[in-house]
Order: sequence, then C-alpha cells, then structure tokens
Amino acid sequence: MVQEGDSITIDAEARLLQLNVPDEELARRRAQWKPPAPRYTRGVLAKYARLVSSASLGAKSLVTALALLLVLPLLWAPVLAILTVAALDGAVIEYSTAYAGFRIAVSQLIYPLVEQFAEGSMLATAWAGFQILASIIGFLASALQVWRVVKGMLAGRLELTDG
Repeated sequence: MVQEGDSITIDAEARLLQLNVPDEELARRRAQWKPPAPRYTRGVLAKYARLVSSASLGAKSLVTALALLLVLPLLWAPVLAILTVAALDGAVIEYSTAYAGFRIAVSQLIYPLVEQFAEGSMLATAWAGFQILASIIGFLASALQVWRVVKGMLAGRLELTDG
C-alpha cells in the first residue's frame, strides 16, 4: 500500500505512525494489489511458507489447549471419587463399562473441538496427553481392584463377589 514518494508521519511521543494518503487512493491501491509470487516454490522454505500461519492462530490454539487441560481434571473427578470410595470401603466395583462409557463421552465432547482447530501439533500433543492420562487412571483403577483381591488372599480370606 505504501509507494515511493508517499508522506509518512512518525511521532514517537504520541506513538503515531500514519500514512498520509487519501482514503480514496488507499482504496484504489487495495483494489489493484495482488499478492507477490512466492519466492520459493520447492524445498524446505517453500513447505515452511505454505505451512506457517499467523501468531494469533497459535495463541488461540494455546489458550484452547490450556483451557482443555484445566477442564479435564474436572471431568475425571467423579470417576476418581467413586473409585476411591469403593477402594476405601472394600467394595467391588465393575468399572470397565462405566469407565469405557466415560471415555467415550469425554472423547465426543473434546474431539469436535480438536477438529475445529485443524489438529495442530499442540492439540495433537494435548490429545495424546489425555489418552495417556486416561490409560494411567484405568491402570490405577485396575490395580486397586487387584490389590484388594491380593490383600484378601494374603490375609487368608478370599472373597468372591459378582462385581
């Protein structure tokens, strides 16, 4: 939009940088402007130029990923509470159906959000983290159930229940 010979006002104290060209002339220049041809059409720099996006998109993706990471513990809290109470009470809880249903519900909630942001590398990493967390919680829930049986066997009393 700026052309050779245009007047530009710079006022550091007022924090002003102004192009002194009439609005009609700027509109004409915008209408005639065409993006320049890419400097690189092959190789690594061409790939980078095609894939790079604005910083605001990255910032929005980061804020969204952090918000999801803050919400995930709230989603897991009811499951952890039930498993903890059951383990402390010594009750047998068949969690597999409930656990699978919970993971499916959370996935149905989060996956559309991930799709909206074109599965950027940051969101893919957050999703992988969620899957790892889900696996760890599933393992801990199973370990609690196994520990209850082993503890009973070590104490000389094996209780079989219908779960």
